[in-house]
Order: sequence, then structure tokens, then C-alpha cells
Amino acid sequence: MSRGSKNALVDIKALSKESRKLELLYVEDEQQSRDVIESMLKPIFKKLEVAKDGAEGLIKFKELGCDLIITDIKMPYMNGLEMIEEIRAIDREIPIVVLSAHSDMDYFLTSIDLGVDGYIIKPIKREQLLETLYRISLSINNKKELEKYRREEEERAKETIENQKEKISTQEQLLLKQSKMAIMGEMMRIITHQWSQPLSVISLGVMSVLEEMKDIEIEEKKKSSITEDIDSVVVSIDFMTKTMKSFKDYFKPTKIKKELLLKKEIDDVVSMLVPQLKIAKVIVTNRVPEEIKIVGISNELKQVILNLLANSRDAIKSSGKSSGDIVVEAKRQEDRVVISFCDNGGGIPEEIIDRVFDSDITTKGENGSGIGLYMSKMIIEESFGGKIEVKNNKEGACFIIEVMI
Repeated sequence: MSRGSKNALVDIKALSKESRKLELLYVEDEQQSRDVIESMLKPIFKKLEVAKDGAEGLIKFKELGCDLIITDIKMPYMNGLEMIEEIRAIDREIPIVVLSAHSDMDYFLTSIDLGVDGYIIKPIKREQLLETLYRISLSINNKKELEKYRREEEERAKETIENQKEKISTQEQLLLKQSKMAIMGEMMRIITHQWSQPLSVISLGVMSVLEEMKDIEIEEKKKSSITEDIDSVVVSIDFMTKTMKSFKDYFKPTKIKKELLLKKEIDDVVSMLVPQLKIAKVIVTNRVPEEIKIVGISNELKQVILNLLANSRDAIKSSGKSSGDIVVEAKRQEDRVVISFCDNGGGIPEEIIDRVFDSDITTKGENGSGIGLYMSKMIIEESFGGKIEVKNNKEGACFIIEVMI
């Protein structure tokens, strides 16, 4: 484990503010690792229970309970994944962080299936562990505060209980989505790290084959065919590399506003959706001029673009059409930029179009939650100081965004 720095000390203080209210169960069979983590975390948690293997950890969870679990994977009697599976049968919500010396994709994918909230590869980096625990502790306390708020509001004003439940439910969904985005970011960084080297090796191997072919006597027609196949492999590798970078950048947390090239931001999101768009036979046409810029946070803008494109794609699929089109356009109007996302998915029912940005309204029937368009409206209004509206045309729906420049 790396030595602490001045920044790490600040992180410990921030973590302690949240963790001192929580009870932690730590499961680890290796004595040295157990001692180091225990000595670091015991002073900052309300209570710390330690178990030496999965079987003991399961017993302590059943008997004592806790707010958060940290566990190793490979342990005697019962390994960490087996213990998590047993715990998930009892409690689907309790946050679990996995510490493991294994970067094997099977362990990683099994952990995802079991709904872990963090996956940290040994040797453990102090800063990464503290950051993960801070994020999860903050989320736990937020949920507890929301639960407390719910109870107080129910007691104070029973006549407004339905409205309060709706407000709390929306906040919970937003917290859950933010938490899952952070988890996906951690997982995407691990996947990118695991895949980048093999892709580089494949790319170098392909280029080597191309060089060697120059010195080998092959029929020209056959050589041309092989070259085309190799070029196709190179294009696919380049696409995979760029897609991984796009996803990694998308999940990277940042609150720094800067000038954004609107056309590029849209292209980045479209590149992430290419497989889904191909399956749905939907073509996205980006007609935004190259020079148009807006000021904001890239990931927040991409989240809005992703929500709107996904909404249009789903509308086209639901309309029963064999294929569809989404057209994105933008233009400057004095001190603002007007952006439109128009599709041919049949439009939004008139009875809900005026409330489509409410958190409890969805255009996808039972398959939707309504949170996507609600969050898009919140981002455009609060982060970009703009507005978003929707209207139907002859073929489908048009979402129109106005932001100041």
C-alpha cells in the first residue's frame, strides 16, 4: 500500500466525516493486509468488525449486521464471491467493495453480476480505497437522510404524503444513477487497462505481417485481397480503441466548464451507440456546423445527447418501422445556440407531451422510468443556463435546446 500524502490526509478527513456514522465488516484472510487496513479504517468508522474468511464473514453479517462490506475474493472455507452471493440472497442493497489480487475477467464479471459497488485490484492504492469508501459512505448517508426526511414528512403532513413520496423517489433515482455512473467509471477504467495492451500487440502484429508481405512472392490478386482483410482488421482495432476512450472519458467525473465543439461532442456519443443503432437500423445525421461552440461540462452535455438519441431510437423501434432517421442540427441566433434533435418515430402522444420532462412521465411505457428526460432538462437549465422543449412534426418528435454563448 502506498504511503499517504498531504492530499490523502485531506481525503481521510473527508471520509471520516461520513464514515464515523457507519458500521463496517472487513473480510480478509491475509494477516498483514488485514492489520494494515484495520489500523487505517478502525479510527474513522463507528464500528469495524473483522472476519478471517467468507464463512466467518457471513456469520458476522447475519448476527451483527453492518452498513458496508469490504472483502477479499480468494479465501479458505468460503471465498469472497460465495459469501457475497449468500449475502445478496439476504440483502440486495448493502454496498460491497471487492479487494482482489486477481484482474481476471471471470472474477470481474462475476462481481458485476453480484452487484458489487467497487472493485479494487491489489496492491491497494490508498487514494483509490479512500475515494471509493468516501463515495459509498456519502451515498449511504444520503439514503439515510432521505429515509429520515421521508419519515418526518409523513408524520408532519399526511395530507401531502403522495407529493413528498414522489419528490423523494426522484431524489433516490438521481442518487442511484449518480452512484451507478461512478461504479461504471471504475469498471470502465479496469476494462480499458486490461484491453489496451492486447489491442496494441494485435495492431503491431498486423503491421508486421504487412511489412513481411512485401518480401514474399504472392499472386497480386491474392496479395490485394489479404491487404484488404488486414486493413479491415486495422480499422476494427482503431474503432475499438476510440470506443474505449470515448466510454472512459464519458464516465470520468469532472465539474470544469470549458468551450466544447458541439459537432464533436455529438459524434463522440454516436460512436458509443454505433452497435445499438445498427441493430435498430437507425441512421444519425449530424448537420451541426464545425465551428459552433458552447461552454459547459462535456460529460453533462454528452449525457443529454445520449438521452435524446436513445429516446429517439426507442421511439423508432416502438413505431414498428423497419428503419429510422435522427437528424441533429444547430444554428446561432444572436447570443444563443439552438440545437434540434428530430426523428421519424411517430411523435409523442398529445396527452403527455406537455409533461414529458416530469420525473414520473415516460414515453416508453412500462420499460421506462422518466428519469432520462427529467435529468436532461435539469442539466440544460441548471448547468448550461438554457431551456429544452419538445414538439411533434409530421414524422416524429423534435427536441429543441437553447443555450447561451
